[in-house]
Amino acid sequence: MQHVSKSHLSDNIFSNLSGKEVKANFKEVLSPQFYVRGVSGWSKTYYAFWAFGLAVLTYTGFVMTPFNTLSIPSWLGSIIGFTCVCAISNSSRLQGLAGLISAALIASVSIATGNYANAFMQFVYGMTLDVGSLMIGDRWTARETHNMDKFGYIMLSLGGILLWAFLFFMDLNVFHSPRAVIDSFEATLGVMSGMLLLFRYKSAYIGFTFSGIFSIVLWGITLKSGHPDSLVLFFNYILYLMNDGFALTISSWSYKNKK
Repeated sequence: MQHVSKSHLSDNIFSNLSGKEVKANFKEVLSPQFYVRGVSGWSKTYYAFWAFGLAVLTYTGFVMTPFNTLSIPSWLGSIIGFTCVCAISNSSRLQGLAGLISAALIASVSIATGNYANAFMQFVYGMTLDVGSLMIGDRWTARETHNMDKFGYIMLSLGGILLWAFLFFMDLNVFHSPRAVIDSFEATLGVMSGMLLLFRYKSAYIGFTFSGIFSIVLWGITLKSGHPDSLVLFFNYILYLMNDGFALTISSWSYKNKK
C-alpha cells in the first residue's frame, strides 16, 4: 500500500524539473503506446464501469438527444473526459493532450449554454491538470498520495472564497449568466479539487464528490432551460460522481490505503 504523508499546498511536484525532461514528456503523449499504457492495468471493476459509461454516453448522445451543432462536442468531450477520470482513479496518466481536448470541447458547450464559470473551470483544468501532467510526466503517478494539514486547508478555504467571489461577480455582472450562483459555486469546487488532484491529495475526491453533485444540478437546470444537448453532460457528471465513489473506496486514492 502507498505511504500517506501529511503536507500542505506548498509541496512542489515541479521541483528540479529540467527542460529536457519536459520535452521528453511532451513527446511521449504523441505515441500510441502512451494511450495503450494509460488504459492498461485497471481493475476489472473499472473496466466494467468504463464500458458501461461509454455505452450510456453514446446512447444518450445519439439516441436520446436531438442532433445539433453541440451534439458532437458534448458527446466527444464526455467520452474523452470520462476515460481520463477513470484512468486517474487507477493511477494511470492518461490526461494531458486528451484532457486538453476534452476540456476545450466541454468548455465550448458551457459557453454556448451560458455556463461561463464552468467554461473557466475547464480552462483551469487544461492549464493545470493537463499541461501540468504533460510537463511532469510519470512523476505524477510515482508521487505518493498525501493527506493535507491544517495550514493547507486554511489556505484552500481562503482561496476558494476569493475564487467564488470573483467567478460570481464575473458571471453576474460581465457575462450575465442565467445560472450565476450554481455555476460559480460548482466551478469553484471543481477548480479547488483539481488543484488538490494535481498535487496528489486524497481530499481531492471529497471535493470532486461535492463538485459532482453541483455539476449534476447545474446541467440538469441547463437541460430544463431549453438545452437538450446538455443531456449528455448531465449523464457524464453522474458517471463522474460514481467514479468519485469508486475512487474513495476501492482505488489507490482511498483513505483506506494507509501504511
